[in-house]
Amino acid sequence: MSINFVTADHCVSTNYRGTLINTSYDTLIQSFGLPTYTCEVGEADKVQVEWLIKFDDGTAARIYDWKQVGTSPRMITEWNVGGCRKRGKMALLHVRTVLLQNDNRRSA
Repeated sequence: MSINFVTADHCVSTNYRGTLINTSYDTLIQSFGLPTYTCEVGEADKVQVEWLIKFDDGTAARIYDWKQVGTSPRMITEWNVGGCRKRGKMALLHVRTVLLQNDNRRSA
């Protein structure tokens, strides 16, 4: 599955589609690269780290640390996933698929 990173104006409005549990910041970086957006701990209102991703089928996803401001991203293990409009449900599925594929590669 091909992954492209998109600019913030491509998919500004996403709807919550699910949560990634027991997923580290480092695991997300290994799977999706560096975040699209970051700010210093304590400077954000509700989100301090996020990835904006577009998959090869056009599905856009957003992975973000909702309301965990003040916690270092390296300590966060619960991440929200958002999706845009019609393909929103696919966003969560695609994100989980990439994480599972990368986990299987590390285990092999």
